[in-house]
Amino acid sequence: MSFGKEAAPLPPKSALWTSLLLFIPAFLAGLFFFNFIGLLLALPFFEWDINRLLMATASPSGNDRLGLLVMQGVIAVGSFLLVPAWFMARFDADKQLYPQTLEGIRQPLPATVWLSGILVVLFALPMIAWTVKWNEAWQFPAFLAEFESWARDKEAELKRLTMLLIDFQSPPELLFGLLVIAVIPGIGEEWLFRGFLQKRLQQLFGNPHVAVWTAAILFSAFHLQFYGFVPRTILGAVFGYLFVFTGNLALPMLAHFFNNAYTVLLMYAYNQKWIDINIEDTPAIPPLAAIGSALLVFGLLVWLRKQYASNRQ
Repeated sequence: MSFGKEAAPLPPKSALWTSLLLFIPAFLAGLFFFNFIGLLLALPFFEWDINRLLMATASPSGNDRLGLLVMQGVIAVGSFLLVPAWFMARFDADKQLYPQTLEGIRQPLPATVWLSGILVVLFALPMIAWTVKWNEAWQFPAFLAEFESWARDKEAELKRLTMLLIDFQSPPELLFGLLVIAVIPGIGEEWLFRGFLQKRLQQLFGNPHVAVWTAAILFSAFHLQFYGFVPRTILGAVFGYLFVFTGNLALPMLAHFFNNAYTVLLMYAYNQKWIDINIEDTPAIPPLAAIGSALLVFGLLVWLRKQYASNRQ
């Protein structure tokens, strides 16, 4: 299965490798730049006190939520969306990559295919929940004790920050939070990891499965949460196969958005006492339920592949 139309022969693989390697410093420079811009735009929310802002990034409180969300949104839009789009359009060795990706997003898909993007996330929930518990239980040998301590501290720190950022208390906060936590990452992260990296890896290795799983591993590693590494890799692979089987980046964008929005909305409903389900207290998932979940996801992806092939024909 190829990624979109081949409008022109691909450049030599050496040129594609060089382009990919050149993208790394461009992305890191963009990340640094938009971190700086995010800090500047967040300053008004901290009464223009840079020390207070820096303290909030290390030890945030509820009063810091809006400013931190603004900063996070600016960093995500710039680093994940603008930098890759700028690089693809101006400097990438494959000049067709950017227009083909845009063309793929514009291609219409049947309503059943759009629905599959939501259902695959719902079907995957028990499997992901089980792998979260399994990944969290990992223990390392004594000589890696220092790394294990760092990884667990980092995991706890990021979990506290996440729970703070999604602890919305009003509808306007909720809408802004959905924009920053669900809409922007759904578009930006999929554009970077699936729209650019996965497509480039497919060009280089000629194997969609290698491309999907390598991009998924990079996607998970970028989040710097070792004890969520496996479930996030699996979820990234699911998004990758949605892209492979349709050639339409909008479908994994929708699935990514729904995955993030689902968590935010559950947390908001719990805070408003509309439901009794607390996402922090996830019950243990029986292995059989996880296996059933994995089979449902696999079955839906197989159906989607056949359905899309049928529609194309």
